Amino acid sequence: MSQNETIQTRNSIIIWSTIISLALIAFMGWLIVKEVGIDFGESMNRRDENVTFQEEATNLRLKAVGEVYVGEAPAPSATPAAAAEEVDPVIALMTEKGYACMSCHQVDTKVVGPSYKDVAAKYAGDASAYDMLAEKIKAGGAGNWGEIAMSPNPTVTDEDMKTILDWIMAFSGGEEAAEEATTEVAPAADTTTEEAAPAESGEATTEAADAATSDVLTNEQANVLMTEKGYICLTCHDVDVKKVGPTYKEVAAKYAGDATANTALAEKIKAGGVGTWGQIPMPPNPTVSDEDMQKLVTWILSVK
Repeated sequence: MSQNETIQTRNSIIIWSTIISLALIAFMGWLIVKEVGIDFGESMNRRDENVTFQEEATNLRLKAVGEVYVGEAPAPSATPAAAAEEVDPVIALMTEKGYACMSCHQVDTKVVGPSYKDVAAKYAGDASAYDMLAEKIKAGGAGNWGEIAMSPNPTVTDEDMKTILDWIMAFSGGEEAAEEATTEVAPAADTTTEEAAPAESGEATTEAADAATSDVLTNEQANVLMTEKGYICLTCHDVDVKKVGPTYKEVAAKYAGDATANTALAEKIKAGGVGTWGQIPMPPNPTVSDEDMQKLVTWILSVK
């Protein structure tokens, strides 16, 4: 081989080696760019996901505090006014009118007397139950559900009586019984005349009449006053026998020597409340007149 041919061959090898190297470099560069692009895209996606997650976490923290809302705000929680609207209208009626029904009865829990569901189940389908229950609520009495007497409720109007009884009977499918029963609740007998003051109890009514001029009521006078006026005090209290609340002797002992006791007890009786003698609430008694309140509180604090 001549010297020229050797040089040509060497140059060809160099050229082709250069071309192949450049091609390999280009190919490797393309692979690197491709891989970097994929990794960059995935990184961007992960970054977006992280940002979204952080935003959501931030929103959750902010929503828990309730100060700032990012994005769509959740539905506002119920306000006190809205919560008040959720109270059963019949229970609200009894509370507003000062009826003491809920102090001894609950919808599905036995307290002093049976639950309203028990009453509804007992008289379901009985068309005569309305008149009987109306009279029982008005006049009070014992025997149907045990020996604990139900106090009279003469202040319940006939219209409210119908509403309350419809509501009670509905707890056990009593709507049908309500339709069969009379739509007008018959007025109960006047317990403030013949029943509350029979001929043989003339002396008791005389004592009640004289109470206005007496400094402090006797136990008998106080009992007559509360019974005739339909005040429910004796349902949960007695002079020396504990019922639902404390005895009157215990109340008098607790507040002995307290110059503010008269006003405090009067407010408690009017407004009701819980906590002074345990967790069983005392119902409000807004129907007690100021004159009777003064007599009763003075009597309670004098009980020995």
